[in-house]
Amino acid sequence: MKTVLLPNRDGFITNYLVCGPKETEFTDSTGMHDDNQLRYEAYLRSILPRREPDPACLNICLGGQGPEGLDWRYYFSYGDWFVDYSTFYSTLTRVELSAAVCLKVKEERRVRAALWSYAAVTVWCNGEISGKIETPVYKPIQRTEMDLTLHRGENLLYVKLQNLGVRDTRTIFGIQLLEDLEEVEIVLPGNEAAKRYEYADRWLSGIRKEGQKLVFPAPAPEGTSIRFMEQEQLFEGNDGDVKERELCGIQETELSSGLPHCMISCVVGGDALKRHFEAMEQIRPVYRKGISSEENRRLIYENIAGQKGAVRNGGLFTMSNILARKLLSMEWPEDEENIRKSLIPVRDHFDCSDFIVSALLRYLEYFPVSEALENEIKDTLLSYRYWMDQDGSDGMCFWSENHALAFYSCMLLAGKRYPKEYFSAAGRTGEELAACGREKLEQWFDCVEQSGFEEFLSSGYMCVTFANLLNIVDFGDGELAAKASRTADRILRMLALHTFHGTVIAPMGRVYRGVLYPFTQPTQVLMNLFNPETPCVPDSREGWLEFCARTSYQAPEDLSSLMDRECTTEYSTGNALIRLHKKKDYCLTSVQSGREDGNERWQNLTLQDGNGQSSHEYTRSLNERFHGTTCFEPGVYGYQQHLWYGAVDNDTFVFTSHPGGTCESSSMRPGYWYGNGVIPAVKQERSRIGIIYEIPESHPIHFTHLFFPTIRFETAEKRGGWLFGQKGNGYVGVWSSGETEAFTDQLFDCEYRVYGDQMAYFAVCSSKEEAGSLEAFMDYCLKQEPEYECEESVLSAAGGFFMKYEKKEDRTQYV
Repeated sequence: MKTVLLPNRDGFITNYLVCGPKETEFTDSTGMHDDNQLRYEAYLRSILPRREPDPACLNICLGGQGPEGLDWRYYFSYGDWFVDYSTFYSTLTRVELSAAVCLKVKEERRVRAALWSYAAVTVWCNGEISGKIETPVYKPIQRTEMDLTLHRGENLLYVKLQNLGVRDTRTIFGIQLLEDLEEVEIVLPGNEAAKRYEYADRWLSGIRKEGQKLVFPAPAPEGTSIRFMEQEQLFEGNDGDVKERELCGIQETELSSGLPHCMISCVVGGDALKRHFEAMEQIRPVYRKGISSEENRRLIYENIAGQKGAVRNGGLFTMSNILARKLLSMEWPEDEENIRKSLIPVRDHFDCSDFIVSALLRYLEYFPVSEALENEIKDTLLSYRYWMDQDGSDGMCFWSENHALAFYSCMLLAGKRYPKEYFSAAGRTGEELAACGREKLEQWFDCVEQSGFEEFLSSGYMCVTFANLLNIVDFGDGELAAKASRTADRILRMLALHTFHGTVIAPMGRVYRGVLYPFTQPTQVLMNLFNPETPCVPDSREGWLEFCARTSYQAPEDLSSLMDRECTTEYSTGNALIRLHKKKDYCLTSVQSGREDGNERWQNLTLQDGNGQSSHEYTRSLNERFHGTTCFEPGVYGYQQHLWYGAVDNDTFVFTSHPGGTCESSSMRPGYWYGNGVIPAVKQERSRIGIIYEIPESHPIHFTHLFFPTIRFETAEKRGGWLFGQKGNGYVGVWSSGETEAFTDQLFDCEYRVYGDQMAYFAVCSSKEEAGSLEAFMDYCLKQEPEYECEESVLSAAGGFFMKYEKKEDRTQYV
């Protein structure tokens, strides 16, 4: 194990002492009000930074108190190029963080460096300000160059970060040395105790997998343990199975069958350095054999009823679970009290509290509550903020496709429930609020009917949208309910069309890390609800499906046939063009970037002067600004969009991405496996697809990666510039213009990186029926002779395949 700390291969400093993050409530004392929530949040970011401390007054050492009133500690996050404390905040929060590191040089020199962050950051070198980012932004990441004047010996860098915590928040910074990388050594300031942390860091980073064992680079240090878990994230009340054991002095350890996630923790000086591992081969689709549709539904609803719900930033989100228990006559004694607890995040205007209100209003349509609870519910709903033009200052997301529908439907149903009462934040009576909700719903339906979905095929959000449509089907009126029913049909048919071997395999407008396990996602529960032959998700936390337990909605009868049907098709949704080539043994599907069919993009109203902010068209425009465009074009900053899959089974598939973070533990959006930092060019022609990436200097991450899980394939082989995989009768081959380097983070035998600024991929899917033997398929792929002309930004292959990267810029993606 190395003994000298150096910048990484791209020049980033990855070893720091940190203090924080310190999180305190942030309140706007200026009285500013803005009907445009995104503009208001930009204003809050502009007034948030305050004067930084004088670094000369700081005592920087492990365990010593830092400027945030917290102790200095060692920062460890395997594979991260940044100090990254990105997380989710339900209410407005001030976030402060300090970091420190020493740069050691043999001779005095000036070193050019880049500072990267979304936050306000100041960097001091030897007590003098060297670089600064004045104001936080949401996206894209900011970059500023700075000169570091380094004296012979150790030079202290002190970093102060300030950020606005609101929903998903990018509390992150990176310092990249742009020259003299081999002349600069990294030293942690303060005391020799840091050496023990550095050793634990190197030890954790050196762990490798051999078969079903984890092998350590040296005997495990004292204070080391391993924890095996059923699930990656443990929520209060939903821990699942957990096993833990000590590792001190051990050179290797067996993985635990049935508990695919494990966390190795090294305790040093009271702090725990942790690394997460994941045995993907143990996470497989689950089927319920020989079960009726009725019994399958009952098991889905009972699973929801058996869960306590989730706790988000201290707020209890459990109304769907309570509704499930009431519908199944499985009430818990504490359910009434938990309804009261669920009202707290609604009163405090937590982000996603509209989800609680949706389930609560559905509950009240079916069941009475005690007089005392009814009064408490009524007071809460009358004072709730149902839209961003209503009184209040908070961080709720109103504009995404699913949230907008939820808020609109809540306006309608709450207003109808209390027609003569006065809704204080809305400044309207219930009748007026319901009329406002009805008008906005009409506009929402018009947009979807004309343009399709923006969160198209989303594994997480389609179920939220579907459930809120059921509220309108069941408790709306007339044509509004009919529109909701038609829209619900449209969702189910789209998902069914993209179902391959029983699982939704699709490009998506918004996605999370579940992109690696589509057979475990909420949309899978939805498909299984209507077709029990598909994989089930026995431990799903998708409470929205409870809305299906009692509804007048009737699903289309052709869903199962759509799931099983082979098809080659393309269609528009939002501004996106989707292509699907689904055969019985493989499936290739993608969103095109850019479109070549001449389709005109719907216009983003936020880029224009004038009125219209009260319309849903304007809300949809805000959503494009924040949650990413569906007008896919090369060079545009990405968000959570998933661009393509090449699948030979519902758990065996490949795709590429330009990650938004450099490690699995990053909670960035876009993340490590989901979304793209910069959108590539993508072109699919039936069973062939090309992808071209060009990463600009304005983005810090200069590699792309290929998800190619050799552990899932029955046969996997690397030949020339190609990687080939076979499972069952399906084949896939992926070519890269650059050298593919195997990499291991949380997953083993799944990732290949290609480093650089420009690279291209070319993939082909086929089958035994179409290509013959695997050897014949590989020979066919080699004869494709893909070629990437870097200077011309052109990718070509045999049979007339041709695509050109034409860089675009999209001002909607600057927030």
